Amino acid sequence: PVYRNLLEANLSEPITTPATYGGLISAGTFTHGHLGTDVLSRLLQLTKPDALCVLGINEAHFTDLSFATTLDNLVAENRIKQLSYVRVQVYADADPSDSDKNAQVAVFLTA
Repeated sequence: PVYRNLLEANLSEPITTPATYGGLISAGTFTHGHLGTDVLSRLLQLTKPDALCVLGINEAHFTDLSFATTLDNLVAENRIKQLSYVRVQVYADADPSDSDKNAQVAVFLTA
């Protein structure tokens, strides 16, 4: 099976699920700016060491909410490693200069 368990969680509240996942993909979670960088720690609690994580973050919110600083701090705290970014157009006809129509995709492993 693709999913052992399907969980529904409010990411603005603590998550009590144990760290059992070897990967984390987030698409649409950080799109509208209603969830900030504090959610990253909650998501990391779900993963095993060396889990591959790929998080798409709306570029405007990536900048406005200081995601780069938070992710750099997680590297410094040895919570994540091998951090890299890929800038992508969310929509095929997006203006590359419109940060609200583009995303930063953070790729890293948990430590």
